Amino acid sequence: MEKENLIEIQFKKVFLEIEALERYIEQKDWAMLFENRDYDFEHLMRNAHYENIYNFTRKIGDDVTLQYSKFKISDDDEKSYQEQRHLVDSELHRIHLIISQNDSIFWEGTKELFETFEKKIMLNIPADLKQGFWKKIKRFITHLKGKKPPYLKESPL
Repeated sequence: MEKENLIEIQFKKVFLEIEALERYIEQKDWAMLFENRDYDFEHLMRNAHYENIYNFTRKIGDDVTLQYSKFKISDDDEKSYQEQRHLVDSELHRIHLIISQNDSIFWEGTKELFETFEKKIMLNIPADLKQGFWKKIKRFITHLKGKKPPYLKESPL
């Protein structure tokens, strides 16, 4: 049996959240995905599973790019990262395809939200691990401030 590497273990959390989402989607109760039937991106990101996927992928991307910049990532680990990244992209696309097939009317109204989420996740886990100067500065400032992205902040209600 092949030994799991740390990258595969980190990605396993993402895949478990995607599986949980799939169970919600199979029930076709879209209110479970959104808060108070507000079909906007902010409310989608308040769903625990979507928020976890976002946070887990952000952590993975940060860890791997940091390891890469310090030359502490092996070729096998980089290959594993790229494979897992591709699987996340495929799984998110598959899950959103299920939504579109289950309820085309709902999908037409929310397609852009799910596609935006997919893009943000793929930006969290970049294909190119080489980080330029400005990307490093942006990551450093974001971590220094310890702020969540605006769409994850609590609304003032």
